[in-house]
Amino acid sequence: MDEPIAPPRQETSDAPPSIIGAIAGALALSVALGLVVGVAALKRPAARLGREGLFEHGANSHTSIEASWAEISRKAGPSGSYGWVDRKHGIVQIPIERAIDLVCAENSEAQSQRPGQ
Repeated sequence: MDEPIAPPRQETSDAPPSIIGAIAGALALSVALGLVVGVAALKRPAARLGREGLFEHGANSHTSIEASWAEISRKAGPSGSYGWVDRKHGIVQIPIERAIDLVCAENSEAQSQRPGQ
């Protein structure tokens, strides 16, 4: 009826040392080659930036965002007061303690409205 299933064949001895040495050598060579290529890629400025010309005027050039923040800080005045920074864009200044309270209240309200909690 049912014939017994033969156990799988398996090796009864270790691989010869020459094969183990060849595999270890190939692995060490590939790791060393990967390290050399990685270090060479990191030393290229274009590789760090992702593509040529990413920073047209160098990595330390100023952006319009920095100028905007400097202008906003100049207009804001003392940090512990309420006031308009830019009424047209709806930017206001409030004391930091009040801002922290508002953000915490907003987050706790959002947490309580999540379904399944």
